[in-house]
Amino acid sequence: MATIFNVDHKAIAITTLAAAASVTAYTLYRLHTLKRKLAAREDVYETAKSLNKYLIFHYGSPDEILPWSFGPKSDVDFPKRCAELCVKHAAGKVPFADTMRVS
Repeated sequence: MATIFNVDHKAIAITTLAAAASVTAYTLYRLHTLKRKLAAREDVYETAKSLNKYLIFHYGSPDEILPWSFGPKSDVDFPKRCAELCVKHAAGKVPFADTMRVS
């Protein structure tokens, strides 16, 4: 009978086959579990309510963002403030930056 390092080759083959089958079964179990979790998950960032809040926060008027009489109304218009900051720091460094005006 054939041996490898004085061990019967059938024992090595059976052990290898059992290990491979175990790894395959565990992988399939994890894949099945992951598919179930993904199917059951509700993506809270893709609801209409979240989208509307995001759009109003970034692109709404100050009265839409802060409808109350108090609050930091000077801190709204985030995209506009970012553009103004970029133009301010690019002045003199970019050839066309002096002609750009954000209003």
